[in-house]
Amino acid sequence: MSQQHIFNRMPAEITVKIYQSFDDAGDIKAMLSTCKRSHEIFQEAEGVIARAHAFYFLNPSNYKCAVMAIASHDVDPADSSAVEKFLHTYIWKKTPWLADCFTMKMAAALPLFIIDVEDSVETLFEGHPSRRTIGFHGTKTEMARIVRTAFIMDTAVNLLYRKPGGRDAAIMWQAPHVEWVQKYWEAFSYGELKQVMEVASHFVDCIYMVLDKLSRWPHKRFCDGPLPTICQGGRDCNCAQCNRFKLCGYLSGADTIGYWVEWNYQNDSKEHDELNPLINPLPPRLKEIETELPDGFDMSDPMEAIIQCLSSKGFQQARFQPDPDSIDNETWERIEKHGFSKVFVGRPRDDLWHWFGTESLWDKATLENTGKWLRKKAEQAESHQSSAQ
Repeated sequence: MSQQHIFNRMPAEITVKIYQSFDDAGDIKAMLSTCKRSHEIFQEAEGVIARAHAFYFLNPSNYKCAVMAIASHDVDPADSSAVEKFLHTYIWKKTPWLADCFTMKMAAALPLFIIDVEDSVETLFEGHPSRRTIGFHGTKTEMARIVRTAFIMDTAVNLLYRKPGGRDAAIMWQAPHVEWVQKYWEAFSYGELKQVMEVASHFVDCIYMVLDKLSRWPHKRFCDGPLPTICQGGRDCNCAQCNRFKLCGYLSGADTIGYWVEWNYQNDSKEHDELNPLINPLPPRLKEIETELPDGFDMSDPMEAIIQCLSSKGFQQARFQPDPDSIDNETWERIEKHGFSKVFVGRPRDDLWHWFGTESLWDKATLENTGKWLRKKAEQAESHQSSAQ
């Protein structure tokens, strides 16, 4: 009588633990092919196994935003029931996520996706002029906060605007189901929405950086077709063309922005003739933006939904993702009521306002240190003024 395969004799719990212990997809595939029983166990426990693999790359207390960004790739914004199901599964669930929130497809996609977003965010934000002037540099917790914010934005893009298929999938420039847009943003606290506004503005800046660089090339040998018209008004302008660029920045997603950041900074110090042709410098989305969004198109600003949410939101709502190092609700309330300089210097100082720019992304400790710096700056200015008199 032939001996049973080891997986037929082994408890299912042990087989699951073996699957969980693998750190290579090839090992999982090899084990799946060993016998019918091992394959059945994997199918029954895929969520449990996937959850363990996801946590190899994520801190268990900090995984929600990254998982949502990956899971939302397969949601069709035009399918209202699919969007609602996602909200129930990932956004509105108050209890810890169970195994049914995870798949091996998601777990396999997480490592590269996280690296791409982290790299693009660090390149885009590191050495921001306001922080560099003051002398502060982004802490690890601040960079993690920016990455989480990018994940929140990417989820919104996938869930509400972008067809399934990843970075190159078609974007619906208007949300097909506007009722879910407000529902999505209502899940996040005042501080988190402020972070989204700040990161979104940097994404728009990235588009203008790429367009500016392309406009200065002496030849366009890597450009397939003419450049989009660049308005002299820049990002503060509300003409149709500038609104196109803003909408493109808001809705392209963190992975696409990372693609553009990589090209922009990779070629930043090179001569024009040596610019890297391997990375398309003018993505199709920017080349086609004038035809996709013709004059007269109702370019509803996605940030308007966030602004409306901020105006009606109090300061008591807890963060969707716990963040003990962030600026707390009580401090935000004081800042919004009195202004930064009054809170931290003791009185309004309009001349110091230009030192700010990324404060919604700061640690509370950074904010307190900035307050000390501002007070010292104000005392020096007053001392200088007194001496002059």
